[in-house]
Amino acid sequence: MARFARLISAKDLWICLLGLHLCGCSTKPLTDPIIGPDFVPANIFQEAAKLPPTVRRAVVLPLGFDPSDSLAIAGRDTLESLFRSELSKQGKLELAFISPEQLRLWTGRERWDFQEALPKSFLASIREKTGADAIFFPYLSLYSPYPPIKIGWRFKLTTATNGDVLWSADETFDAGFAPVSNSARRYSRSHLNKTPVLEDSRAILLSPSAFAQYTLSALLESIPGR
Repeated sequence: MARFARLISAKDLWICLLGLHLCGCSTKPLTDPIIGPDFVPANIFQEAAKLPPTVRRAVVLPLGFDPSDSLAIAGRDTLESLFRSELSKQGKLELAFISPEQLRLWTGRERWDFQEALPKSFLASIREKTGADAIFFPYLSLYSPYPPIKIGWRFKLTTATNGDVLWSADETFDAGFAPVSNSARRYSRSHLNKTPVLEDSRAILLSPSAFAQYTLSALLESIPGR
């Protein structure tokens, strides 16, 4: 009888420990709630719901930025790498990335902001050198890597023949703004965390590279499909 009691006690103890473990895991998300609406980028233009059938190959210019902005200069390499990776993930165009040295050789400058007046021969030169149907202009308009992180992008996709705008986006993401924070954390749970139950989604709000990845995904996914 005593031996049976000891067996029951051991079994009960094991069940109790297992229950505590499962309870702890299942209640973890309650300590990391995401409450409230998402951020919806509003300053996006689409010429049409789908890209023209004649537009298949796009040349991607080097990431532009303000050369007097020390923070943008410091984050340039990481952000450009992330931008290229996220753009490639979209799979909507065949992409040809050109280097600043190539662009300087062809146009006289390493980087261009599409808001500037382009040389008359710009489109023809790019089209001739690359065989591209479209040109992607990326520009980093704001980069503040200290909490609350702020990142701004200006993008424009144009035809390589006459410069007609197919798609554009101009948006700033402020991690201190609740809807942006919500969207970034939800993105982190679904795209970055391999074990979201065990992770704190708020970590993305302290990581410039992870937050930048969210901002890029949020904008680039709006490029029209085929």
